[in-house]
Amino acid sequence: MQVDLIKKKAGGFTVLVMRGAVFLGAPLLTIWLINFLANTADSFVGTFVRAVAGLFFSDATMKSETVVLLLPYLSLVVAILVAAFFGMVASFHYGKRGLRLIDGLILWIPGINRIYRTVRNVLDMVGGQEDGAPRFSRTVWLTTDGRVELAFVSNEKVEDGIKLLTVFVPIQAPNPLGGRIYHDVPEDQTTPSGLTMEQSLQFVISLGAAQSKTVEKGEQ
Repeated sequence: MQVDLIKKKAGGFTVLVMRGAVFLGAPLLTIWLINFLANTADSFVGTFVRAVAGLFFSDATMKSETVVLLLPYLSLVVAILVAAFFGMVASFHYGKRGLRLIDGLILWIPGINRIYRTVRNVLDMVGGQEDGAPRFSRTVWLTTDGRVELAFVSNEKVEDGIKLLTVFVPIQAPNPLGGRIYHDVPEDQTTPSGLTMEQSLQFVISLGAAQSKTVEKGEQ
């Protein structure tokens, strides 16, 4: 009887731990992501931020624990503003031509051009095309060998009156970027998911746990 009671209490404690982990998971991961982005931004623009801040504050202030703690987050703000500036530049014809020139010069460097091209293609896929349209236009349910999988549509074309899709199927959930690509998939092998891109990503990241909520929202 005592063994059964111990097992029951241990099981109840495990449930409490799992509930607490689920509750704390989102804020903790958010804090971790912000810290990661702040430290990454600090490694790129931190020297510039500290040099500018040093013009306005004394050495003692710059070395204080509070300022040392806040500087990486200030670097993140500066990095966001720099990205917004280049986004604004790319919105104009001559600005876009200038950025393309820089792009072309980097692609001329042997060795580095391969790495740069790969990174650029990944960022284009996630961030969108030059005209601002998303690479993934929509999501569908793809039926293959009796399996129904969520697929992200990256390209569409029509041949001989048949609409063919290029789709990406994430197979390494909760990582939405690990998966396989199917080319020239007839559209009649798919059905619209009724989900937005955000809801589709939530479906993958949550390991399908968000299915009922996302499908319900998608049908509204």
